[in-house]
Amino acid sequence: MTSAQKALLKALAKAKSAAAAQAKATKAAAAAAAKAADERDKAFASLSDKLSLKFDRAEAKNNFAQQLSVLRDEEKAVRAQIAAVGKTTDLERQLFQIEQSRKDIRQRRAQLAQESAQKALARAQVKQFRTLGLSDTGGEKVPGVENLRKQFAQLTDRLADSPGDVSSKLTNRLAGARRLLSKSFKGLTEDSRSAIAALFSAIRGEFSNQDKKGPLTVTSGLNTKRFLAGLELPPDQVRELRGRLAGLNSAGRQIAGGNAPATGSFVVESHTTLNIDGKHVTSVVTRGQQKRTRRNPSQRRGPNRNI
Repeated sequence: MTSAQKALLKALAKAKSAAAAQAKATKAAAAAAAKAADERDKAFASLSDKLSLKFDRAEAKNNFAQQLSVLRDEEKAVRAQIAAVGKTTDLERQLFQIEQSRKDIRQRRAQLAQESAQKALARAQVKQFRTLGLSDTGGEKVPGVENLRKQFAQLTDRLADSPGDVSSKLTNRLAGARRLLSKSFKGLTEDSRSAIAALFSAIRGEFSNQDKKGPLTVTSGLNTKRFLAGLELPPDQVRELRGRLAGLNSAGRQIAGGNAPATGSFVVESHTTLNIDGKHVTSVVTRGQQKRTRRNPSQRRGPNRNI
């Protein structure tokens, strides 16, 4: 083998060794790059998980500012990943989802602010209604059960004295109110209490009308003979009293078109004991009447004038 051949073989061996070393270096570089990429992806995934957990916690507290801050960090992380590996479908989708979440948060924040303003306005309105003595909704206050029971007792006492002053329809409804207001009945609703209060108001209205117009029952001419029976008065006094009472009806009011009762001094003293509905009134009728007349003289004018 000539020296030239030896030199050639030596150069070839050297080149082969260099190629092997280059291949080895390239393989090592590729492995290092793959390892770095893997570590980068793991770090990105770990960061994404942490930011996702942070976002969920902020969302649970309705902390909109913190949610937006987390979204900004997520966007930075995704864009850094794109810079490292290039745009991928998955990374582009993440950017789109971040932007949509940002829009949703801003909409919820604006809606919550509007609802908060409406609630504040409603609270102010309720306060003003209460200042006016009204209910929270601006209507008349609905009485409580105890208040309605007191009203019921007052109305029943009035009805006991004047049973004909209220229509039968309302008295029947009053019987139903008695059952609802009994202590054995539980759970009386606000609507039912409002209906009972309206019933009581209607009954008071009929009482008021009765005070102005007289009883609702049909009246007739006063039976003077029956009225004076048992008084054992002299005949001339009986005739005088019957003449004075002839112009009145059974309600004690003057009959339309009838003669007005005579006025003036008229003293009749009867020593007959008078009992009404089993209750002793007085033993000397006219003396008791004269005493009451002196204490309460006749009114000649006004709505309460004596007819």
